[in-house]
Amino acid sequence: MTTKDDEYALLRSAALQNATSIRTARERAEQRQEAYWAEAQRLSHTGSFGWNISTREIVWSEETFRIFQYDRATQPTVERVLQRVHPEDAALVTQAVERAAREKQDFELEYRLVMPDGLVKHVHVVAHASGGASGQIEYVGAVMDVTEQHRAEGVLREQASLLDLTHDTVFVRDMNDIITYWNRGAERLYGWNSEQAVGKTTHQVLQTRFPEALAEINAELLRTGRWEGELTHTKRDGTQVVVASRWALQRDGRGNAIATLETNNDITERKRKEAELLHKTALLDELFVGGPDAVALSSLEKRVVRINREFGALFGYSEEDMVGASLADLIVPDDELERSVAARARAQTTIGRVAFEGARRRKDGTLIQVSIKGGPIVLRGQPIGYYAMYRDITERKRNEAELLRETALLDELFEGSPDAVVLMDLEARVLRISREFAALFGYSAEEAAGRPVVDLIVPEDELEDSRAGFARVGSGERFVVERERRRKDGTRIHVSIKRAPIVLGGKLIGYYGIYRDITKRKRAEEAQRAQQREREEMQRQLQQAAKMEAIGRLAGGIAHDFNNILGAILGYGELAQKNLEGRAVRRHVDQVMQAGARGKGLVERILAFSRSGLGERVPVHVQSVVEETLEILAASLLPQVRLEKRLDAGDTAVVGDATQLHQVAMNLCTNALQAMEHGGVLTVALEKVAVPERRLLSHGTLLPGPYVRLSVSDTGSGIPPAVLERMFDPFFTTKGVGDGTGLGLSLVHGIVADFGGAIDVTTQAGAGTTFTVWLPASGETPRLLAEPVGELPQGNGETVMIVDDQRSLVALAEETLAALGYEPVGFDSSIAALQAFRAEPQRFDLVVTDETMPDLAGVELAREIRRVRPELPIVLMSGYSGAQLTERARAVGVAEVLRKPLVRRDIAEALGRALRSTAVPK
Repeated sequence: MTTKDDEYALLRSAALQNATSIRTARERAEQRQEAYWAEAQRLSHTGSFGWNISTREIVWSEETFRIFQYDRATQPTVERVLQRVHPEDAALVTQAVERAAREKQDFELEYRLVMPDGLVKHVHVVAHASGGASGQIEYVGAVMDVTEQHRAEGVLREQASLLDLTHDTVFVRDMNDIITYWNRGAERLYGWNSEQAVGKTTHQVLQTRFPEALAEINAELLRTGRWEGELTHTKRDGTQVVVASRWALQRDGRGNAIATLETNNDITERKRKEAELLHKTALLDELFVGGPDAVALSSLEKRVVRINREFGALFGYSEEDMVGASLADLIVPDDELERSVAARARAQTTIGRVAFEGARRRKDGTLIQVSIKGGPIVLRGQPIGYYAMYRDITERKRNEAELLRETALLDELFEGSPDAVVLMDLEARVLRISREFAALFGYSAEEAAGRPVVDLIVPEDELEDSRAGFARVGSGERFVVERERRRKDGTRIHVSIKRAPIVLGGKLIGYYGIYRDITKRKRAEEAQRAQQREREEMQRQLQQAAKMEAIGRLAGGIAHDFNNILGAILGYGELAQKNLEGRAVRRHVDQVMQAGARGKGLVERILAFSRSGLGERVPVHVQSVVEETLEILAASLLPQVRLEKRLDAGDTAVVGDATQLHQVAMNLCTNALQAMEHGGVLTVALEKVAVPERRLLSHGTLLPGPYVRLSVSDTGSGIPPAVLERMFDPFFTTKGVGDGTGLGLSLVHGIVADFGGAIDVTTQAGAGTTFTVWLPASGETPRLLAEPVGELPQGNGETVMIVDDQRSLVALAEETLAALGYEPVGFDSSIAALQAFRAEPQRFDLVVTDETMPDLAGVELAREIRRVRPELPIVLMSGYSGAQLTERARAVGVAEVLRKPLVRRDIAEALGRALRSTAVPK
């Protein structure tokens, strides 16, 4: 028998078993839910976390551990989060953590992580702050791995940015229809800029009207990835536009749709014109129905809008075949495309309507000859399309060609003529060529037949003249011309062309052309002309050279006499300066000396011009001379003048005189500066160049070899032609009286000629002038370093014979040598001097003699003296010295050759060198 205690025990046991079952079921349900939650996080790349601000305890879900790439045994901390943060985002994350701990408010943040293997991830974090009864703040949030989304959006933005250069409108919208990119084309078309459009829906911005239900369009987009159609959009100003729209769906790496790229092209005007074209039916119907010709109407885009029955009958196409197609694609043969395009271009210009004949292709491939008329269809002053009318003339063309081929006269012309003959129709297309034509131009009869003759043999630069010739012959004119034509292999030949119309029964039916090869004759004539030009130029240069030489001799003689006068002025002036030290009158003598120095410089320029060959011809370091010249110029340049120099000659040398080269550079630069009264750029260039073959310049001729090229350019007003012809003439100047001597450029010309060089001049009105001097190069030479100026060498009582036919110069020399410590003995006659020497040959330690004297010249005097005393040093003076005089003087034993006028230092140093060179017993 069961007691109440037993019943209670059984009841208690059953209750415990039931509770255990319920707890087990609940635990299993929780485990399943946790597994579902974990799998959902893994699939969405979204982890969860909890963060207690007070305890700093952090709890991560399984997916969060995977995102940060920490194992489950790792205790999550703020520091471990920061270890993964990209260095460039570390400050951003640190500030966000500190702000969250301080402000205890919800936050959202996106930043980058760097994984141990270097992989960079993008994460998006959102967190919600909640407080418990204890006052502690805890954040609960999610971490989303958005790396793939960033990559896809980046690719999409990159693709879209490339389209920013197009004229079409391009924008990107996400799957919620929010605009994320808006290009410049969209700004121009719709009036909304990028800042105004991005972030809004397309419906808010454009108020789109669709041709079908939007749901059906989106379904097709998701299914195929693309959609195309015409949409109506409303612009910012309220006007509507019709666009041809193309949509492209963008997906991420997992295949999820993320955005749509939409490209729109404004076709509003085209749609309007097409509508107007279709509405203009009354005239078109009459033209289509009543006319005997085949007619086709096209849009401005050259697409067929309508054809008539005659067009279909002529070409074999139905209206369904033609509408929307291009006439050029269907009926124009390949060799007619260029003419067809040209005709369409003429129809688009002010010429308007065109008419011509040509070949067209039927649907079955056969070719027919047609006459074509066409032009624009104009509505309210604006073209809205084009019309083309075709009439079959195949039979007529066949008859004409047959008639031409069967004409006995033409056969005789073809067979008997030694010239190249071609027969052409009214479009200048080849009907027949002769054997000589084929031999001359390289085309067979089959290759030439049916092709425009201009395409076969007329070079591009002769096309305009050829078309003008056909216009002349089309009006009935016969003529002969000489032109260039092109053979099949591309070579050009000179031909004599006879062109005339072919008339039958009073009607023009074609043309013929007769060609004769005159290439050899033309080349011979050109060679003769070139030789004649060269002879004329050489003759001009020889005449100029002869004229310059004659003037040079005259100038040299004048300069020699003037030198003697200057010698006395400078010599006595120098003595007066020495004796007037500290006295007021000294400044007057100084002015005399300055005037004398200017006169000396003028004489030197005259002598240089006369090609007297001043100085020895020795290797000259060109670049150092030009550099020295530019240093002198730079100090006196006006502020508005800029000097540019390119000196690249290195140590290249020319044979000549450094002073003369300095004069060339200085005179050219001075001329250039005077040409730029209001400022400009002076450019000086120096370089070594090689001339491979003989070259004729504007002033001289270059032979093959190495040269130094000096170029001086200005940005002045240029040289007028009248001045250009005479600028190298002596004493020719464009300056006013007293402002110039006219010797600058003539001096340059003379010196360059002495150097064996040549000059080239280029000038342009308003742009400036360039003088280019070419001097023969002669190897290399080192730069010369300036020697310090020391005390004047003094004599030691040596007896010096002085010989000069100018008594004043003898007296000056005696006084100068006496002051230098010598015992001077002067003679104003070379004969008397020689007699005195022969009487007492051992009396004299040195002889100083002038060169140009009556009775006996200085060189002859030196020869006679050296016959008596070969060891006696002799110094020769001349106001007209040169390389030839130096050679003659050295040949007879002269130690020094000095150029007059002389100053004390010249004399003192020359005598010192001469006495040191030989020991003369007293």
